[in-house]
Amino acid sequence: MDFLLYLNTFDFFILLIFFSSLLIGISRGLYVEIISNAIWISAILIAWFFRYYPMEIFDNFTNDKEIKSIFSFVSIFIVLLIIFRITGKAIMKGMNSMQKGLLDRIFGGLFGGFRGSVIIIVMFLVGDTYIMRQTWWKDSYMSDYILTGADHLGSFVGKVPYKEINSEDLDLEKNPFN
Repeated sequence: MDFLLYLNTFDFFILLIFFSSLLIGISRGLYVEIISNAIWISAILIAWFFRYYPMEIFDNFTNDKEIKSIFSFVSIFIVLLIIFRITGKAIMKGMNSMQKGLLDRIFGGLFGGFRGSVIIIVMFLVGDTYIMRQTWWKDSYMSDYILTGADHLGSFVGKVPYKEINSEDLDLEKNPFN
């Protein structure tokens, strides 16, 4: 338990996200977790694919194509999420009547832990340059693990942008556990 002394506020925030997702996965079970995540991923992907089609609806608000694209994406996403959630609730209601066994909860916890890890890594990838220049990041015990996870996730999705930052800007040698 001595390692807890080396954790900063950022590390505790990361652990909170991870363990919250893990506990949600355990409480809901694998099947409900898969349906719930499929709803979110489907809504995001479909909204991303069709985001350019209803852009003319937002002509009265702005002339900027990027802003209209964002508004269009958010609008489609919200509508799809509502429709998919209603459908998913009907499916989950039938599944909730089933007895949730230990195996379902264990795999739900594993799935929840994986989801928590992906959320943490995506948050890092979104704000990589800003985050990596902060002292709380440089002093973080978890930063090396997040970088490793981002590297693995980046191998699936393409180029990982944090490698472009100068190594002298990053003092990762401060971590006493390396």
